[in-house]
This record gives sequence, C-alpha cells and structure tokens, in this order.
Amino acid sequence: MAAKSGSAKRKSVAKGKAEAGKKRGAAKRKAGAPSGVKKVPGSGDPATTKAKKSVAKKKATVKKKVLKKSAGKSVDPRFYSAHITETAERAPARAMLHAVGFENKDFRKTQIGIASTWSMVTPCNMHINVLAEEVGKGVDKNGGKAVPFNTITISDGISMGTEGMKYSLVSREVIADSIETVVGCQWFDGVVAIGGCDKNMPGCLIAMGRLNRPALMVYGGTIKPGCTVFDGKEEPRDVVSAFQSYGEHLAGKITEDQRKAIIRESCP
Repeated sequence: MAAKSGSAKRKSVAKGKAEAGKKRGAAKRKAGAPSGVKKVPGSGDPATTKAKKSVAKKKATVKKKVLKKSAGKSVDPRFYSAHITETAERAPARAMLHAVGFENKDFRKTQIGIASTWSMVTPCNMHINVLAEEVGKGVDKNGGKAVPFNTITISDGISMGTEGMKYSLVSREVIADSIETVVGCQWFDGVVAIGGCDKNMPGCLIAMGRLNRPALMVYGGTIKPGCTVFDGKEEPRDVVSAFQSYGEHLAGKITEDQRKAIIRESCP
C-alpha cells in the first residue's frame, strides 16, 4: 500500500508539472512567442524589415551621390592603353611599339585591337584579312590606332563526320581565350572582331563579354553560292547541295559526273 501510495504521489506531481507547463506555453503564445521556442527576428519581423529598408535607402543615397559626382564627366578613352604608354617607366613598351609602326603621336591615341579570324582553312574566313585591313584604316582615319592580330579558326563543314569534330566546340573557347588574352595583355582600349564561321563568331562575342570594354563584332559574310546546269536547267548551289549530292547519288537521282559537278560548283 505504501508503494502504491508513493506511485500515486509521483503521478500527481508529474501531472501538476505538465499542467503548469501548458499554462506557461499558453501564456507565451498569447504574448506572441511559440511555446518552448525563442523568438528570433526573421524576414517578416517588423524590426528586420525596417533594418533592410534602412540599408537599401543608404545604398540608394550612395549611388545617387556617385552618379551626381560623375555627371558631366567623360571616361578617359585611353583608360587602358595609358598603362603601357605613359611615364618613363614604360620606356621598353614604347620602344617595342615603335618597332611595330607606332609614331610618337600614336601614343596619344586610343588603341583598338583588330581581331582577325583569317585563315585559308575554310572559305568562310579566307577573305577576313582584307576586311581587317579596311577596319584598321577606318580606325586610323577616325583618330584611333589600329593594332591587328589573329586568332584561329576551324571548319565544321570539312571535319564533319570525322574525329576532327571533337575539336569543333572546343575551338570556340580557344578563340574566346585568345582574343581576351591579347586584348587584356596589350591593354587595348577597345576591340573590333571579325568572324565568319559558326564557332569563331560566338568565340568573338564571348571574349567581348569577358573583357567588358568598347567592342564591336563584324560578320564577314557567307560563302558565295554557285550553280550547275544539267540538261539546260540552271540550279543554284551552296555547301548544303554538296551534302545532299551524296544521298542523291546513292538514290540514283544523279550521275557520278553530276555529283562531281555539284561539289565543284557549290562553293565557287
């Protein structure tokens, strides 16, 4: 009986504690804090929201002051090239630039890199050097100093269907890296890139985005189309015709001589 009485007493104490805990929890909930949980300011807390608004207001004020201070002031167009043309310390740089055609007056001009994708690898780019020369003339005529340089290019059309295509997409990154490297290293104030193929054009644009300075990309134009005359009928041809001629020959729609003629005249 004594044991039973002690057990009942313990249960009574536990029940009393539980009820007391419930009462405290109810009181806390009524006060706005979850039972047993310490209230931490969150995104919806008025104090936190007010603090965030205060920070945003301060940032806006600083930005406004900066814009007001810089209003009416132009950015030095030689911001980049001045790093290698000014002060006596840059004597070696000036000496090497003299060697590639710079005159003293050129050191006071903006330096514009002319990124040419010229090569005889593909007809898409075989004329880019001529365009690059014209772009350079335009830069020089308008008060700048053109500095031409080259990057690589490959041909998907030639390597298609072979292991060579594994290099195709990679070449885009190589082109972007090479243009970024030259422009960044030489401190050009701007760059004009001339592309003419589906990997070097995006490569040019990727480099421009990375450099984040005045830049322009010029499209070199598409491959000149050709034509064939079979049985007195003239048909326009392009590189796609060369691809199609293989299937047409397998299907017996054209002769071997016609297939060769299409290949010869697709890219005249």
